[in-house]
Amino acid sequence: DPETGSWVGGAMTVVQTGDVLDRGNNSLGVLRALWRLQAEAEAAGGELVLLLGNHELMNMQGKVHYVHKAELAAEGGAGAWKRRMQPTVGDLGAALLRHDAAAVRGGG
Repeated sequence: DPETGSWVGGAMTVVQTGDVLDRGNNSLGVLRALWRLQAEAEAAGGELVLLLGNHELMNMQGKVHYVHKAELAAEGGAGAWKRRMQPTVGDLGAALLRHDAAAVRGGG
């Protein structure tokens, strides 16, 4: 629902193809909203499939050159961001690992 931000898809399956991170100064807010919608979809008999894009993978590898400076600052700087994105010990990295699969496109 555009007004409440709640799941209205009922039993529908929706696939989000990743690359949520590095898309402005509130990509973590968008990611958290997707996680909430995923739970709401399941409760309604639907499914929100979240894939990892190459930007999520880059962040989990410690590559932060595409992260918005304001978002890095709000999270305590590049070092704190990198720690949180580590897949083995970081809260955000561990949560990203729960995504269903990776959608990665190479380019040149």
